[in-house]
Amino acid sequence: MAFSCYPNLKIQDLNKPDINIIIKKAFLEAEEIVHLSHDEPKAIQRLADEIRYKAQGVLLWVRLVIIDLLRGFGNLDTMS
Repeated sequence: MAFSCYPNLKIQDLNKPDINIIIKKAFLEAEEIVHLSHDEPKAIQRLADEIRYKAQGVLLWVRLVIIDLLRGFGNLDTMS
């Protein structure tokens, strides 16, 4: 009942800055993504934008997707 006076408050709307930080940090620290960003910077930006959009404010989803992406890149998967 503490938030009953804020019926339109959605926690996922408040997570957007944190999601941006998680994505930026992961993309700067992951060797696989750093190498790809030199070769295909637009593709990496589109990937980051797509993660942000599809996350719909869910932090855990972002972390799981990044872990899965890094695993795929480690297995020599391609962007396509």
